[in-house]
Amino acid sequence: MKVIQVIGPDGVGKSTICSQLTDQLSMNSYKSRSVWLRFNNYISKIFNAICRLFGKSYYEQYTWGKLGYHDYQGSLGNLYIILVFLDHIIFHTFVRRSKIRTDVDFNVIDRYVFDTVVDLYVDTNNIRLPLVLFSSFIKKELRESLVYCLKCDYDIVVSRRSDIADDKVYSKKLEGYKIIRRLYGITSIDTGVNEVMESVNLIKKECI
Repeated sequence: MKVIQVIGPDGVGKSTICSQLTDQLSMNSYKSRSVWLRFNNYISKIFNAICRLFGKSYYEQYTWGKLGYHDYQGSLGNLYIILVFLDHIIFHTFVRRSKIRTDVDFNVIDRYVFDTVVDLYVDTNNIRLPLVLFSSFIKKELRESLVYCLKCDYDIVVSRRSDIADDKVYSKKLEGYKIIRRLYGITSIDTGVNEVMESVNLIKKECI
């Protein structure tokens, strides 16, 4: 059983590539499944609800829907990072193992701990503390999984998904993933240069 993780910002094609990769592996007689592994908030959900009362956590409405933002700086941000870390321990201990099936050849994961670290960076403007706390989990995933970070030119992403232009922290997300890629030497795939099937074949070639 192998685990493939696909990470990256919104709009770069993660879900599409995960789905197509799963289909292609199945066509090659491998048992495979795609799973969205971004965990739910537990303790930090209460924190977000309280911060919403004080305007530190809020939504902005757009014609296509709404986006949520957190403005957690300084000590408030540090507390949030710690709470999310505790949530991650809960998820990793009690939920993750039930999501990763051992009766298949490939589990293709759409988002996990790497994306959590980037989200925390965006919400708190603090990259150091998340990297310190999550480091052992990240290294474990890198040992046990094949991890690919998708990237794409901003103008191309917006041409595909116009809602991305309304995301006022998108540039921060791009910066966060760039830090993660460089720090851990994660393989990147440019989905602006490579079409969906080209990206899928790049991953498939390495994993089988």
